[in-house]
Formats: sequence, structure tokens, C-alpha cells
Amino acid sequence: MDIRQKFIISVLVLVMVVLAGATGYRVLGLGPLDSLYMSVIAITTLGARDVQGLGAAGEIWTIIVVGVGFTTSALVFSLLVTSLTSGEFKKIAGRRQLENKIK
Repeated sequence: MDIRQKFIISVLVLVMVVLAGATGYRVLGLGPLDSLYMSVIAITTLGARDVQGLGAAGEIWTIIVVGVGFTTSALVFSLLVTSLTSGEFKKIAGRRQLENKIK
């Protein structure tokens, strides 16, 4: 599996983590937008205010979302930096140019 495929898969996993986080907050009683908001601020570790008091279950869920989301975000960022520094994007662009010339 090349770096591009790993990057795409990791971004999809990150989107799934955001949606899973939002689903958990929905189960805890938040509205759709508040759930998405809480999931995003937890993953990005912005530390903005809670939409409402979530209680112990909400706090535990937030800890889980932060741990999984931050780890996944770090993986995506790491793969992006690796791609940029290894010249992988140049290789992909060069390959596309060559394929276009051949066509």
C-alpha cells in the first residue's frame, strides 16, 4: 500500500471517528449540531465550552473521543508530512503527466 492510499484511508477513519463521536453525543441527549460540535472540539482539543452538562457518562465519552480522535489526527498529519517530505506528491503528479502524454 503506497503512502497515498494510507493517507486516504486515515482521512476516512478520521471522518468515521468524528461521526462516531457525534453519534455518542446524540445518544447522550445532545442535538445533531451540538453533537457534531462537541465531537470536533474534542478531537481538535480546542477545549471550547461544553454545550451542556454531560455528566459522568459524557465526560468518559469525551475522554474516549479525545484519545481516539487526537491519535487519528496525528496519524493523518504524520502521513501528510511524510508525503510532502518524501516527494511522494511529486511522483504522483509526474506519473499523471506521463500518463497524459502517453494518451
